[in-house]
Formats: sequence, C-alpha cells, structure tokens
Amino acid sequence: MSSINPLSAATSALFATQQQLGVVAENVGNAQNPNYTQRDATTSNPQPQALGYVKVSVTRAVDQTLQNEVLSQTTASGSAAYVNQLYTQLDSLTGSNTTNPVLSTAVGQLVTAFQNFQSQPESQTAQNQVLSAAQNLVQQVQSLTGGIQSLRSQTQSNIGTDVATLNSTLKQIQQLNNQIVTTRAVGGSSVDMEDQRDQLIAQVAKLVPIRQQMNNNGTIYLSTPDGVTLLDQTASQFGFNPGNSAPGETPVAGQQPSGVLYLTTDPNQTAVNGSVSGGEIGAQLNILRNDTAAIQSTDPSMAPLAKLQQQLNNFADLLYAAPPATPTAFQAAYNNASPTNTNELASNLFVINTPTATSPNDANNLVVNPALTSVVSPNTAIQTIKQSAGAAVTAVLGQSMAFGGGTTNITATSGTLSQIATIIASDQSSRSSAAQTNATTASANLSTAKTSYQGASGVNLDQQLSLLVVLQNSYNAAAKIIGAVDKLQQTLFAAV
Repeated sequence: MSSINPLSAATSALFATQQQLGVVAENVGNAQNPNYTQRDATTSNPQPQALGYVKVSVTRAVDQTLQNEVLSQTTASGSAAYVNQLYTQLDSLTGSNTTNPVLSTAVGQLVTAFQNFQSQPESQTAQNQVLSAAQNLVQQVQSLTGGIQSLRSQTQSNIGTDVATLNSTLKQIQQLNNQIVTTRAVGGSSVDMEDQRDQLIAQVAKLVPIRQQMNNNGTIYLSTPDGVTLLDQTASQFGFNPGNSAPGETPVAGQQPSGVLYLTTDPNQTAVNGSVSGGEIGAQLNILRNDTAAIQSTDPSMAPLAKLQQQLNNFADLLYAAPPATPTAFQAAYNNASPTNTNELASNLFVINTPTATSPNDANNLVVNPALTSVVSPNTAIQTIKQSAGAAVTAVLGQSMAFGGGTTNITATSGTLSQIATIIASDQSSRSSAAQTNATTASANLSTAKTSYQGASGVNLDQQLSLLVVLQNSYNAAAKIIGAVDKLQQTLFAAV
C-alpha cells in the first residue's frame, strides 16, 4: 500500500483545519463588533478523483428574515427620530413645552394692558402699555412665522444633503457588488465586503424604506417596497426640486410647495415622494407637506410646519378683517367704541398688509396700525389709542370668538383670545409629546431587532470555543497521521 495517499489526505486535512482555526480566531476576535457577522467555515471535496483533497468555504451566518426586520426598524427609527428632532426645535420656538408659551404670554400682556387702560384711560403710561403689548404680540406672531420659514428652509436643505448621501451610498454598494463578483470569480472570499455592504445598506435604510433581494452571483438588488429601483446593475440617482409639489398635493393657498423627489434619469421629474414615505427623507417630505389632508391629519409627522402656520394665520384673522368683510369681534369692539377724541385712532388697532380671503400670509403681515407708530404725512401727528375703546375691548377679550381651528386638526372652534393662544400651544405640545413617544418606541424596536439579529448572526462564543476544541483535536489527529506516515517512510527507506 502506498503511503502517499494517506499523507496527502492528512496534509490536506491539516491545512483545512488551520484555515478553520483561523476563521474561529477571527470570530472570537470580533465577538463585540456589532458590524461583524459570524463566519462559518465548511469543508468539501469538489474533486472526488483527487483523494484527500479538502476545500474550505467561508460563508456568513446571516438570518435574512431578522436582517430585513432590522432594516425595517432602521427606517422607522430614522423617520421618528427626525420628526422628534423637528418638534424639539418647534418647542423651543413656541415655548409650548413651558409654562409660558410665547403666544399665550403675549396675549396675556395685551389683556392686562387693556384692563389697566380701562381703569385709567387718561394715563399716558397705560396708553403706552397697550401700544407696547400690541407691538409685542405682533412681533411674537411674526417671529413664530419667521421661525417656521427657517425650519422649512432647513428641512429643504437637509433633504438635499440626505439625497446626496443616498446617491453616494448607492454608488458604493454598486462598487462592492462588482468587487464581490470579481472576487468570487477567482475563488476568493467576499465575506468582508458583504459585511461592508450590509453597513451601507443600513445607511440607505435610515434614509428611505428598502427591500433587498440577493442574486445568485452574490450581488444584491435594492428597491423601495413599492418597486422603485434603488440599485440593480447600476445605482439609481435621485434629485430634489423644492419648487414643485407632488401630484395630488395641492398646497393650501399661499403655502410653499412641498418639493419633489425624482429620479435624475427622468426628464419629467416625476415625483417618487410616495415611494419613500419612511426614513429621514420620507419624514422630511412629510414635514414639508402643505395640502389640506396633511394639515388636517392628526399624525404629528404630517405637515407640522403648515399646521402651525395656518393656526397663526387664523389667529391673526381674529384681530383684523379687511373690508368688505365683517369686522372681527376684537376689531368691532375697538371701531365701535365712542367717542373718538381729537388725534385718536378711530378704527383698526391692528391691520394686515395685503390680507386675503384664504389668509395664506396674514400672520406674517399682521402689524399694529402705522398711524399709532409713525407719522404718515408731514401734516399728520402720530395718533393715540382711543380712550373709549378700553372698556369695549376689555369686555370682548373676555368673550368667546369663533376660531378656524378645524382647518388645522384642532377640534376647538371658539374661545377667548387667551384660550385660543393656549389651544394653539396645547396642540403643539400634544403633537410634540406624540412625536417623542413615537421616537422612543421606534428606537426601542430597533434595539430589540438588532439584539435578535445579533443573537442569530453575531458571534456565539460558546459555540466557537466548542468548535475550537473539535478543530484542535482534528489538527492533532492529522498531525499524528503525518508523523506516523513519515516514520513509516523512514523505516521503509532504512530497510531498503
């Protein structure tokens, strides 16, 4: 019997075991690495005619179902976290999460000033307090409107940044796909590149919802759940046009377009907004929405900026209605007060520059009547607040007014001016609280999904240590066979 075949088989087994030990060592060394997938090294004999030939194949222990759940929860968490971040900024802007919301405080100061003015209408100090409170209210309303516009611009800018990141990441995944195919074609291992690709896919999932499909050649296909291709043989590239509105999303009059996400290969820039309803980009697109359905929705992620803006516009409309419209209760109380003394403002303590029936920009254009604050002509003095209006305005400030809150998902349709300001703050606070709860829940769900995935696809130290013992025994056995064959050969050579 030839000693060559046993020696060849033992040597091949020894080398195979060394490779398997190397894989186990790599697994143990990456036990705490959340971006590492456990490697499994299996042996086979692809050439049966070559007795003793052993090939080691290294694969990843990926649980596809749990991995898809992680990606789904990554998308949900990315969306909820961005919405919560926006509400944190809105809370800071409006003070709705404090005991003194900006709008409520300003209205309270106006009410107090008119009460003082009612009791001492001849007092210049009381007169100045009313004017100062009126100017402060206008300033706060305009400041809130400016803040909303700033957040809108910031969100549009963030979409541009995130779209650029999406495009870049998809390109990197495409490159890894190509490298994996090339590596496998020459019999190399692509597991490290597959781990890198998984990390990049998770980055995509944070931005937009995805569905993945593994191809036979090791490449991966990515699309949105409703079929918009993200990555096939080449990576899709996206653009964002903030000047257009998505189909079916007719903006409320005066509101800015929500913007369109489109494929750069589409010359018509057809919106794919509906295909990316989740993730950071989906959250941003929903935040910018300004159509009636979104504004009236109770979902805190839908049109939070347009909701607040419309509420402020409706609030401004409580203070002034342009002719020929019927004056508001506040406006009528001031205008109908009598008498009007010399150099007193006869009507309209507040006015709205270029008001419109649909009140698209009334909050931004609300001002104290310029006649009270500036000389309108060389021969005209600055006017004063009508003394007789003190009692009338104070009375109406304590009465309920009709409020168009229903157009912004607020159920209350009336209240005093102070109550309406509180209702607006309360609505903002309620939606902010819901957004925070959603973000906390989404984060917890993502953490749970990652833990489950790591349990199935991460390194199992107990398993690896047990395998290490088996491989060491196999290595020792192969080494003994080689030693025995070597001794046998030496004996045979000596005998000859």
